[in-house]
Amino acid sequence: MRVSIKDVAEKAGVSNATVSRVFNGYTDVSHNTREKILKIAKELNYVPNSAARELSSKQFIRIALIINELETNRKNSIVLEILTGVHEAAKNLKIDFMLLFTTELEQKEISLTEIINKNNVSGAIIQGLKITDPYFSEIKNMTLPIALIDMSFSAENTFTVSTDNIQAAYDAVSLLIAKGHQKIGMIAGRPQAMVSVDREAGYIKCLKEFELQINDDYIVEADFNEERASIEAIKLINQRPEITALFVASDLMAIGAIRGLNSIGIRVPEDVSVIGFDDSLISEYTRPPLTTVRQNLYQIGYTAFEALSNEIKGDSEGMKSQYVPYQIIERESVMKLEKED
Repeated sequence: MRVSIKDVAEKAGVSNATVSRVFNGYTDVSHNTREKILKIAKELNYVPNSAARELSSKQFIRIALIINELETNRKNSIVLEILTGVHEAAKNLKIDFMLLFTTELEQKEISLTEIINKNNVSGAIIQGLKITDPYFSEIKNMTLPIALIDMSFSAENTFTVSTDNIQAAYDAVSLLIAKGHQKIGMIAGRPQAMVSVDREAGYIKCLKEFELQINDDYIVEADFNEERASIEAIKLINQRPEITALFVASDLMAIGAIRGLNSIGIRVPEDVSVIGFDDSLISEYTRPPLTTVRQNLYQIGYTAFEALSNEIKGDSEGMKSQYVPYQIIERESVMKLEKED
């Protein structure tokens, strides 16, 4: 049940209008009254934008895109594509939008509730959160509607918009199997990231259903880092030379893996096939061009914003998680394995 302006006003012994004036920055409220209202609001986990919605005939909505641990470079356009989708939705729907950044360290210094209150936000889209981050556990105690990108969370105020990472990984590994590969390794991201966990789950599910051996030694982690993926790919193939194909949980890591394999004389795809995940802008320009899972990141951002705005306006039938369609893009980094005589 969401806390309303009325709940705060009743507990503070003031009018709804007084609460609204405090959270809208008016200075004609006494210091003691202001402090009392802020204290009660914090105790109740009250999000002040509801005051504007209840007291204004014209509904004001502001949605924030909160990006955690921004990681961007010329080879990684994920955040930019999501941001483009969010911005386009905000423009088309004529809804106020703001972009906020945070880090794990900053999350320990200022709570998510404080950020929401400070910026008078009606709803939030959160991208890049790890399950070990302070904000992850804080979400469950909030009443604000929140759209999570590539994260699942069982709370009434949240829903998820993402690729079906388990099924997409399953389909990627199925392609390798269809090409004759049975000794398939995986380079995962990090265990704190749900996308990595789900993609590994899809990899394992596929191997099980095709009755192929699941070998823990075939799976390594590279923290979604290109350089580390290069190192891990070299170690993996040196230790397990029977591997003929790699499923890699991101294009950036796949690029690193290919470079690492090439540095030790392993040819892609002649010796080892490689399939990535994301279809980042550079993936078709790698050598060889990368076979990968194409996520529609623009549509993920657009859908998250649109669904969240409908929820805030009361135009939805409740928060529902949504999967955005994906495609397997076949290029030249995967080839059919020739059967030995």
